[in-house]
Amino acid sequence: MLKGQLFSVDFLVSMIAVTAAIGLLIHSAEVNAYSQKEEQLYNELKQVAETAADLLVASNDTACRVKETGEHLVNCVNSKTSEEELRQLFPGSGYGYQICSDTINLDCGTYREGDYYEAKRLVVTNQGSIGKHDFETGNFTSGGAIEISVRVWRT
Repeated sequence: MLKGQLFSVDFLVSMIAVTAAIGLLIHSAEVNAYSQKEEQLYNELKQVAETAADLLVASNDTACRVKETGEHLVNCVNSKTSEEELRQLFPGSGYGYQICSDTINLDCGTYREGDYYEAKRLVVTNQGSIGKHDFETGNFTSGGAIEISVRVWRT
């Protein structure tokens, strides 16, 4: 009876190479899936922050009101808007937020570390309603454009 070699060295080396190649493919697929998930979470956070900033500058609760017509001005924020009114714009929905500017500060003293998205808007502010003449002449109490920053993160 003839006895032969059960495994050749070439076969063992090739199996090691195939195993390493399969491992690299699996690792690459895992990294790609993680990257896509991170991008999806970032885009969701961006959408929430941009919507929150748009809501802040366009909501009837925060926008300046023209006394004579009752219309609300987009990108003119009433600086007398209370913290409670601001909090009602952003109900607890799994997100934390900060609203910061020269005249409006909601939780700005607390710094949020980690993943967040910050949406910024240039607006003018006025204390309460504005007269039609002041509106037409651009006479706002802020004196010009200021930047409002809305920072949003997952809680």
